[in-house]
Amino acid sequence: WPIIPQNFFDKKVDKNKLREKYGLSKNCFVISYTGNVHSSNRYEVRSLYLAVTIAYREGMDIRLLRTGEDYVDFYEDKSRWDLSPFLELGFVDYSEVADILAISNLLVQPGNSSVFNDYRLPSKLPEFFCAAKPVALPDSNLAKYLRNGEDAIIMSKGNALDILNAIVKIRHNPQLSKKLSKNGKEFQVKNFGKSNQIKLYDFYTNITGNK
Repeated sequence: WPIIPQNFFDKKVDKNKLREKYGLSKNCFVISYTGNVHSSNRYEVRSLYLAVTIAYREGMDIRLLRTGEDYVDFYEDKSRWDLSPFLELGFVDYSEVADILAISNLLVQPGNSSVFNDYRLPSKLPEFFCAAKPVALPDSNLAKYLRNGEDAIIMSKGNALDILNAIVKIRHNPQLSKKLSKNGKEFQVKNFGKSNQIKLYDFYTNITGNK
């Protein structure tokens, strides 16, 4: 597993000023997704957009703060969507990612168990946990090492309804939010922190045979 630059995500920021920067109200529920959309995840990201749309139509003050490029059309018919709850930032400098995660209430990795997802580690997940925010992810890859309801919200299907349920849980349960943030951060420090340097070094030297 990779090593995440922890200090980069631990820096203190003025969250109120950052929310103003992105036009977000103080009480707005913010979900961030920092990633591109391509043929392999188009329907997964669409599920995230659907979940946010449903919550928004039900009257929740909610926004999806999104970075990354779209390499495929996942809307299918964009003219039929209400784009009000979506803030599309496109490609941003990596230094801005930490700020975006810092003002979020929930970080979501959509998707489900599949050949594509089971044998990969989405690069954004270690960063999500490093940001000390509640994380919702599918029952796949990294979720196999996490405790549902303790370290993260593990979604059985990772579809729009699962994501919507995760939004409602975090929105109405501050204690759960705090617990997931704390435990998720501890998981990151243990598995993606500096203590992992020796493991990573041994991994590379074992493969290359070069001491």
